[in-house]
Amino acid sequence: MARIDIADFDLSDRNVTKLWGHGIVSDQLYAVLDRLWTVMRNRKDRTASHVLLGTDDQGRCLAIPIVATDDAIVWRPKTARYCKPGGAAILLQRRPG
Repeated sequence: MARIDIADFDLSDRNVTKLWGHGIVSDQLYAVLDRLWTVMRNRKDRTASHVLLGTDDQGRCLAIPIVATDDAIVWRPKTARYCKPGGAAILLQRRPG
């Protein structure tokens, strides 16, 4: 898969409300971009084409389903949640040594 670069998020009030529903604030998403992260294709028949996996400033793994925007380096999060054990394992596996 081609490398995906993400420099910013396109967040709406609706997205922020969905984040809050999972106990996550937008600052945590931006913290992920400042650390090591990886992107993988999402499962079939999902609204978001990809999932961004990374850790926030407290080291908590976040899974962030994202969709492309008209700007190649700006992606729209659909929501975010704390990783399940499988997501955390994928992140650890894909990080450089």
